[in-house]
Amino acid sequence: MKLALLGATGRTGRYVLDQALADGHRVTVLARNPSKLPPGKYSLTIQLGDVVDANAVDDVVYGQDAVISALGLGAGQQPDAFSRGLANIVAAMQTNSVRRLVVVAGAGILLDRETGQMRIDSPGYPAAYLPFGAEHRRIYELLLRSDLDWTLVCPPSMVDDPPTGAVRSALDYLPAGGKSITYADAARFTYAQIGDSSHLRQRVGIAE
Repeated sequence: MKLALLGATGRTGRYVLDQALADGHRVTVLARNPSKLPPGKYSLTIQLGDVVDANAVDDVVYGQDAVISALGLGAGQQPDAFSRGLANIVAAMQTNSVRRLVVVAGAGILLDRETGQMRIDSPGYPAAYLPFGAEHRRIYELLLRSDLDWTLVCPPSMVDDPPTGAVRSALDYLPAGGKSITYADAARFTYAQIGDSSHLRQRVGIAE
């Protein structure tokens, strides 16, 4: 499979990249800092650029079978960089007739079990997370408006602990009692969605 990966240098994306290369897929990534990527991989194509550059994104998406976005808001990026980047990804996929998209966002856009609202709209949601939640809401709305075969993977707090291999999932909600997940486990679930059509056009909450 030919796979485009955005966010490959991040803490989730690097695990997705490792798994895709280990499985023999040809992976194309867009990176602002290629030095963070593994050298010498013949099946890895690295293109220098930023996801907010529509032309750079189009170059990466062209000719691919599927796209994974493990983008996050890094230091020095504009607050809307995530949603602008996703808009470029969606546009490039539509232009190039690439349909399968898997996106990692945050659990704030899942539903609260008590209020039935999005978690970011529920009382007590941490104010510090609201800017991220607003970006993730924009991403979700963008995906709903598209005609792509997308899956939105929504983990809670992620930690750098060793993987447990125990991942629970639930549609539209966090799994009951779910508080955290390792980056490696979140990446494994995200990567697996490329070959799994059971969550098309759905939000999926995951947790240990």
